Amino acid sequence: MKKILVIGAGRSAVTLIKYLLDNSIANNWLVTVADFSIELAEKAVANHTNGKAILFNVTDEIQRKYEIGNYYYNHFKNIKNVILQPNSLSYCKNIYWVFGIVLKKNNKIKIKEMIKELTNRNIGTRPFFWPMHKQDVFKNRGFFKSVNLPNSEFIAKNGFYLPSGLGLTSVELKFVKDAVISILK
Repeated sequence: MKKILVIGAGRSAVTLIKYLLDNSIANNWLVTVADFSIELAEKAVANHTNGKAILFNVTDEIQRKYEIGNYYYNHFKNIKNVILQPNSLSYCKNIYWVFGIVLKKNNKIKIKEMIKELTNRNIGTRPFFWPMHKQDVFKNRGFFKSVNLPNSEFIAKNGFYLPSGLGLTSVELKFVKDAVISILK
């Protein structure tokens, strides 16, 4: 099912929302309408089976970060050759302050190639943080002398962060998502 997010349920969006919902069954769309007024979003969705209304406050930075991360997560969760941070656990929900992807060992594309491909498409990435037990500042002070942390080393060598800043537009978010999917497939 393709997921469509409409931010705002005001008068200018009503026609678009109606069109999307009217065509959602034939096109297998789930239409989520997000608005600062949950009542307005619910009214626009009108209990449609392929519609969902959510409260969305654009000034709530944590919610915005979650929506960005959740967008990536929902589009990447079925890609077999990557590891993603969980969307939620039994005791918490990820707020996605950053969104990281780790390439699995059997991946046909390696981390340097992946970052180069994204850079060639003008998408900035950043590698995962280097593990503390491998940083000279700690090693030179005698910390972590006999520590072996293979998982930390693996994700540091094979992980990278995607753009997830609060200034990202939905067009930019889709561009990044499409680029990642096309490179990894």
